[in-house]
Amino acid sequence: KLLNAPRQVGPVAGSLRVSLEVTTAALSALFEAGLRGEAAGTALRNVLLGLVAPTDANAQLLKSYGLSLDEVNPKTVALAKTLGRRAEASSSTADAAKLFGREGVAAYLSLAQVGEEGLRTLEERLREQGAAAEASADLMATFQ
Repeated sequence: KLLNAPRQVGPVAGSLRVSLEVTTAALSALFEAGLRGEAAGTALRNVLLGLVAPTDANAQLLKSYGLSLDEVNPKTVALAKTLGRRAEASSSTADAAKLFGREGVAAYLSLAQVGEEGLRTLEERLREQGAAAEASADLMATFQ
């Protein structure tokens, strides 16, 4: 379902130090919203780039919402919180299109609808699954 997504978003997410769990949680939310594989990865990449490298006009738009670039920068603020702050400021589709472009607007709106708390819940589930997988692997190793 998301096999090709990491190839599209991975380099950008990695350079922003967005963890694998956070990236996968966002991709899972996009999958639930109907975006599949490579399309989900490309869309999330565009959202991340829109957050970290906005144009001057977009920076002014954020400022008009009372947000600084530092407050919505996924390099320094957790992605769920970044998206939450941005969504609280405005849910205008037109403004989202200005910030994230045609390729990123649907992904951003989908993530904004899931919300900060929803993304954090998905992240936590992924961390729990990872811990369970590690415990299972450790247990299986004792039988060898």
